[in-house]
Amino acid sequence: MAEGKPQFCNYDHALIWKGLEACVDKGLTKAIGLSNYNSKQIQAVWDTARIKPANLQVECHAYLQQKKLFEFCKEKGMTFTAYAPLGSPGKPMRYSGKPLTPILENPHLLKIAKNHSKTAAQVSLRWFTQRGIIVIPKSINPGRIRQNLDIFDFQLTSEEMAEIATLDCNGRFFVFNGYEKEPWYPYNEEY
Repeated sequence: MAEGKPQFCNYDHALIWKGLEACVDKGLTKAIGLSNYNSKQIQAVWDTARIKPANLQVECHAYLQQKKLFEFCKEKGMTFTAYAPLGSPGKPMRYSGKPLTPILENPHLLKIAKNHSKTAAQVSLRWFTQRGIIVIPKSINPGRIRQNLDIFDFQLTSEEMAEIATLDCNGRFFVFNGYEKEPWYPYNEEY
């Protein structure tokens, strides 16, 4: 730490990946993946990996849909996991445009939710699963945890899927402010 701020390190990511591959070889884990990597960073690991990354975990929600990154991972046979799929209440969003309505209060999601007698959270989670994206919503409330699992008894129409797709504005909750000039900062690339 310098001046109370954690420092990025220029670790050899290929060497770190070799260590993860050794964990697979020893039977300590069945699969290994990446988190918060962009397409160029994934490709750098991919090109030297003996065991290819199985999954990418990134922030992904209605306002940050990561379509190109999802397609990039899909082409490589990697699964894609969305963290913060319902946003991050209380955390400011980095977005260069106008202020945004919290995801769970978005009128489009609320309208679709009403049509299905569901919550905006359930509609959002269903939207991900219909696209083939794994979601890991965070909640400590037992009732909400149950609701988050109750998303497999309805289907969104193609019109509803398209309506939710229009909400994408590249808004982020997790940005690692102050690290934009670090060599491994993941958000300097388009995807």
